[in-house]
Amino acid sequence: MVLTMGNKIIAKPMENVGDWLNKDAVGALFNIAKTHSIRNWLILHLLLRTGRRIGELLQLKPADINFEDEQIKWHIEKKRTKKDYQVWKTIDQESLRYIIDYIKQEQIEPHEYLFFSPYKGREQHITRQAVWYFLSKYAKESGIDVHPHSFRHTFAVWIVQNMEHPGDLKILKELLEHSDIKMTEHYLQFSTKQTRELLEKTFDIK
Repeated sequence: MVLTMGNKIIAKPMENVGDWLNKDAVGALFNIAKTHSIRNWLILHLLLRTGRRIGELLQLKPADINFEDEQIKWHIEKKRTKKDYQVWKTIDQESLRYIIDYIKQEQIEPHEYLFFSPYKGREQHITRQAVWYFLSKYAKESGIDVHPHSFRHTFAVWIVQNMEHPGDLKILKELLEHSDIKMTEHYLQFSTKQTRELLEKTFDIK
């Protein structure tokens, strides 16, 4: 989230990222999703694995995927410089295999939306409200407080918790497409392991 001052864009600190999920919660939600719909499960899986906003994910088409180079062209929201800001990002191999299987299963053409509307046709994607609806059902069934953006926070928190080098934070910034590194730094509060190791290494006096 950003604030503007005149024509200048400044970062607005995130007030709360307490809605990230631990692995047990993710596992419970995914198990429920699989029993209901492979499409819905794949949506949640990709929200977690890519860190994309729900609006960005719903715009995805097979034509946006470079299967050989294992990259996806995303249409990024909340960019002030361009109306349609596009960027290529790497996708992990497991997620790519799931996408390929889903495309084959649903016989989705390159120009059709991956998550097409069953009511309005394959050239329109399902709505954000539809995702909110099924996720709310799964949340109620599992007793977990969650919304689509929780997966973006979870993506960031899990990466921070596993960072090994200072430069990893810049990689996370680029993955999230934050306009300011200060927005990404907010997630450092979850890097307890890294902080502990730094302290132990600094004061390891023999």
